[in-house]
Amino acid sequence: MPDTTSYLILGLVAFTVIFGGFVLSLLMRFNNARKDITTLETLAKD
Repeated sequence: MPDTTSYLILGLVAFTVIFGGFVLSLLMRFNNARKDITTLETLAKD
């Protein structure tokens, strides 16, 4: 049976990088949405 440990490690690294990018994207979108809401509330008061 061939040794596929390196492929397992490569797959885990790829998954971690992709998942980390996804989480970062969600955090950035959440922060941008919060800023937009704050701006809209400020404009609504005026």
